[in-house]
Amino acid sequence: MGVNRRRFLVASGVAGLAGCTGHLFDIGPDEGEPSGDDDPSSPPGDGPTDDDHDERDSGVESLLEFEDLDPWEATAGDLSADAGAEPGSGSARIDVGPGEERARIERPLELDLSEHRLAITCRVDAGGAPSQSVDVIVEDAAEHSLRFRTRVFETGSEAGFYRLHAGTYDLRTAEAPDLGEIERIRIQAGFERVPEATLWLDRLEALALPETPKLVIQWDDGHESQYTEAFEIQSRYGIPSTSFVNTNSIGADERLDVEQMHEMREAGWEFGSHLMDHVHLAETDPAEQERQITGAKRWLIDNGFEESAEYLAYPYGEYDQSSYELVSEHHTIAMVGGEPGYGLPVNGAHVGRSSERTLAGVRAYLDHLTHWGGFGGLFWHAIPDETPIEEFDAIMRHVHDREAAGEIDVITLGDLERLMAE
Repeated sequence: MGVNRRRFLVASGVAGLAGCTGHLFDIGPDEGEPSGDDDPSSPPGDGPTDDDHDERDSGVESLLEFEDLDPWEATAGDLSADAGAEPGSGSARIDVGPGEERARIERPLELDLSEHRLAITCRVDAGGAPSQSVDVIVEDAAEHSLRFRTRVFETGSEAGFYRLHAGTYDLRTAEAPDLGEIERIRIQAGFERVPEATLWLDRLEALALPETPKLVIQWDDGHESQYTEAFEIQSRYGIPSTSFVNTNSIGADERLDVEQMHEMREAGWEFGSHLMDHVHLAETDPAEQERQITGAKRWLIDNGFEESAEYLAYPYGEYDQSSYELVSEHHTIAMVGGEPGYGLPVNGAHVGRSSERTLAGVRAYLDHLTHWGGFGGLFWHAIPDETPIEEFDAIMRHVHDREAAGEIDVITLGDLERLMAE
């Protein structure tokens, strides 16, 4: 199963990024549902109940659990009820047949998302397609709409339910909606070039935003230029990083060695796992997956990187069911690839980041992050291969200046883990 109960409880602590939650809608004194008499957009059971007390206190608001499908309209695909992520729960199932390219359901729903962002628990069977996007679109009374997006990396018939953040992706209209006055919600997934597919939706949540957006800077593969070029530049601006290394390559030609790693660690850098070798986990059998995952973590611990050994970046940014479960067992935080790279890290084994590597791209990325709020990540492999030295310097100066202005907080994954645990 994609939902790990221990990880679920730890991830709920992401409220430490936020403080007070506020209210998404008014809760009646007895019914556990929004006030407003007979409002058909909010049926009994959709609002938070006493069972959600811990989540309300930790900054997580349960919006919908898809037990009652009557308010929903299927505008693409066939909607039916099915088993949920936990025993005794129910989920919405949308089947897409040959010739159809989208699953979509929608309903009226009054929400205040001005200080919250979304997370969704879902499952996708797209015939083993490597990944699929799932969108949540919100609309105000003027029909201005915003799309949130997450990406599911395991889409087969045996895939479990995954609890994922949905980052702000793009505006669907010329003007942004009033997030404090949302009146309609739409959930959809596109299935182009997939003969048949099924989308399951189990739970929709809203998580309180941090007062200041958080940003992490990261590196993959352990290239030596991280020490010879990037380390000096980032030290000048007081910007640490997490570097994910392939442990079998440490000390090889044009790769980091242990002495360099320790010097960088003393300056605040972290070193996490990128496996022993740069293998594609989704194409590797489970026994070798476990060897790669546990072997790299053991190397990091044995060589003095115990705390950051808890962090991993999936090579190629993807996983399959068995590698996801292994990573969830052995690591507290794991980075995935692909858009949107925003949102709040509700699932420690699936934290997004972006590959913007130009000054213009990073400026736009940070503009988006500071406007919509939440968590963001940027990563490189090597410079000047990906970014000229002068441009990388300008990017780090820009990040520094925006942090100095109070627009963002640059944090490490150790900081993130502590915030998630609060």
